[in-house]
Amino acid sequence: MIKKLEMRIILPQASMTPLVMIVLIFISALAINTRAFAEISVEPTRIALDAKTRTAVITIRNDDTKPYQVSPVWTHVVQANDGSLHPTEQKISLEQMPTVRVWPAVAIVQPGASINYSVLLDPGARLGEETRTHLRFDLDPVRGNGPRWAVVVPVFVRGALINPEVEIIDTRMNAPNSFQIFMRNRAGASPHGQILLFDQTGRKLTELSNVNLYENGQITSFVLELPEHALPPVLVLYLGNAEFAGTVFAEKKLSITRDRHR
Repeated sequence: MIKKLEMRIILPQASMTPLVMIVLIFISALAINTRAFAEISVEPTRIALDAKTRTAVITIRNDDTKPYQVSPVWTHVVQANDGSLHPTEQKISLEQMPTVRVWPAVAIVQPGASINYSVLLDPGARLGEETRTHLRFDLDPVRGNGPRWAVVVPVFVRGALINPEVEIIDTRMNAPNSFQIFMRNRAGASPHGQILLFDQTGRKLTELSNVNLYENGQITSFVLELPEHALPPVLVLYLGNAEFAGTVFAEKKLSITRDRHR
């Protein structure tokens, strides 16, 4: 059973404001042909730039029946203690972020077509500790009324990749089939990966993809739903994906029952 974190906010156009007319899609960077929502898809959903990888291409495809105008801006997203991601009101124009260049500035994507956005890390930029800003693509119908969308893609910029120092603070069973894990990134880059739970037979019970710890020092929790009649988990693994592939961020052996936590 594979689950992915995904948050969507789709509101009627009449109630749209710059703060709330946003759809946030945070899914596994390794997913292929994943739909962002019914009419618009975006790939990739996460970008990491460094001294070796200075360019990236974001493809936006329109499977709606109407053309959309695409306008990129930079913004910030905040991660709450429960792992949820929340947009902020802040909009930063492309010109205000010279370290990472994005073009074209505005484009039209026709029905059944796709467009590519190029992302370039300035060759002269001095790279240090990790910075993260989110590239927000506002999509508005070219003619007439219709839903207005926004797709947000996190962009990480780093010098040398410093592996995160992740610790599992606590785990608990909230219900017979609901397992909660509390983690903290003490230092290093923002981890990106998946949580896996195993029972005492070595069988994988469930998996949660696209697990990120954005705020260093913050205790952040994630909830995984277990299959019906599953044995209690005895091993938790937080494994890296993308540039962290092959990294075990954290692991914890458990001795728990369904009516208590350790």
